[in-house]
Amino acid sequence: MLTSLPISIAGSTLHQGCSWISSVQDRTFFPMCSVKAQCQGRPCLKLQSDVRISPGRADLCKTLRGSKTVPVERRSASIYATVAPPQSVATSPPKSRENSLPTFDTEPASSQLAPDNFVWEKNWYPLFALDDIDPSKPHPAMVLGKELVVFCDTEGSWHCLQDKCPHRLAPLSEGRVMDGMLMCSYHGWKVRPDGKIGSIPQAGMDVVPLDSPIQRRACTQSYPVQAAHGLLWIWPDAAPEAFIESAASPVAMCPDVTPMQPGDLSVDLGRFYVRDMPLPFDILVENIHDQSHVPFAHHGVASSRNTPWATHFQIDRLGPAERFRNKGHAFDLEWSPDGRNKPYKQRVSFCPPGYVEFYTPRPKGFTVLYNWIVPVDAHSCRLITHTVDTQPLPGFVKWLVALRPRWVDHLVLSAVFDGDLAYLVKAAWNVKQQEDGGEKWNKYYFMPANADKSTVAWRKWLAEVGRGGPWSPQQVLQQLPQRPHHRDILDRFEQHTKSCASCSKALRTVRKGQPAAKVLAGIIGAAWLAANSAILNSSGLAELPLWQTGLSAASVLGLLAISKAMHTLETRLTYTDYIHADH
Repeated sequence: MLTSLPISIAGSTLHQGCSWISSVQDRTFFPMCSVKAQCQGRPCLKLQSDVRISPGRADLCKTLRGSKTVPVERRSASIYATVAPPQSVATSPPKSRENSLPTFDTEPASSQLAPDNFVWEKNWYPLFALDDIDPSKPHPAMVLGKELVVFCDTEGSWHCLQDKCPHRLAPLSEGRVMDGMLMCSYHGWKVRPDGKIGSIPQAGMDVVPLDSPIQRRACTQSYPVQAAHGLLWIWPDAAPEAFIESAASPVAMCPDVTPMQPGDLSVDLGRFYVRDMPLPFDILVENIHDQSHVPFAHHGVASSRNTPWATHFQIDRLGPAERFRNKGHAFDLEWSPDGRNKPYKQRVSFCPPGYVEFYTPRPKGFTVLYNWIVPVDAHSCRLITHTVDTQPLPGFVKWLVALRPRWVDHLVLSAVFDGDLAYLVKAAWNVKQQEDGGEKWNKYYFMPANADKSTVAWRKWLAEVGRGGPWSPQQVLQQLPQRPHHRDILDRFEQHTKSCASCSKALRTVRKGQPAAKVLAGIIGAAWLAANSAILNSSGLAELPLWQTGLSAASVLGLLAISKAMHTLETRLTYTDYIHADH
């Protein structure tokens, strides 16, 4: 007997062994089902003689007839196992391991990592934090080198299109949202959410019918998009089956967090720190896999290199990431994140295409740090990081923590990632300028320590399952940029602040507040001098009482100190130099 596994999709139901979707981006599909009864009386694809697919794209606007199947990648449900708390934890500082370096294989091997038909385009990628994007405006986006635009219609649904107007290829992201459609700012053409043309003013067509012959030529590609878990996700594939495949595919997210409500979280740190990194995708994923750099790269900011635990890193239980449906790999990491306290174990998991999670079991609840790394083009990526804690806290404490603005956490994270960028951009350039675009990592890297196992695991997955990454070595070399200037590498404003709703608001406030504080200090100082002169002349006193003089001076100095603090905050939101020799 076939077991039904219903999943809600746009008002319809998807069953195991059955794919059914309707009313998504104006597409119409007949269901696929091996058992007619599972379709609840709807016509079964096995019994249909035609399949109607009408996506909004000229080269895809076809009618498939005589077909009895639509190729849909079927994924079976998996049971997410809860990670058990680690049993053994170090209790004393490590002894010297001089002349006892372990060795392990760094050669690519065709073992458990056999290719599983992994296609980079057929995955969900988070591009935006929902708190950061204005639903009344279009927003440009790029993933896997594809220029896209996202916008929200009048009903609050998000849509994603190719960022090209079919008229003269102007960027739709420079247009505006009007009547639930995107209006191109070049000539005022309107594009529907499904990519079809809504109106052509120059042709006197306020409404272009959906069945008009014009639609065969004047339409743009439409992509699946969804808002989930505080993020906006894009599926960068515009094939006819993309909306079916994406609906049946989960986003990469901690399975212990997805069913939770906001009230279940005691601490919500970082709250979706989004930063555009001038780094190749594979280099940043490699960096986040490898936490043995933290005491050295982030000394004085997030950790310390001058402690007994700074070099204690032990990796065990390296194997498949059983907690995730799109299996990558996972391992136990024993270390001390701040370098000061005794090490403890975390379960580190990688879920394709670019999700890296650090899961820490607690006596009551758990803490999880998750990072999404999104490949933008061959030499840049977008990082989204977030931390949640479910350990019980008093309600008053949770309330106080919730009042903390996002930009406070973001300032700390900006300093942390500045420490990475200061050396990692040049290291990436050294790798990518090799004649093979850095593909033969085991030729250029020398990694003899146990702590290097995580890097080896990532590189093997990328070579064997990920087929070397989204871009070929030739594309990597062809698109290799000039080595960036130090200031451009650490440009917090361009990489983060201007796109972050909280940080950009804080920046506007301090920029307005600085001159206001200086002017107010000047007014108070001038008023004090005038009052001083007037009182002395009228009273015959030699000088004002000390308390009045002290109060006026304190007011002036306080306002100047506030202006100085605002200036410091402005630099931390825009550009702060990072020299490792000074840390």
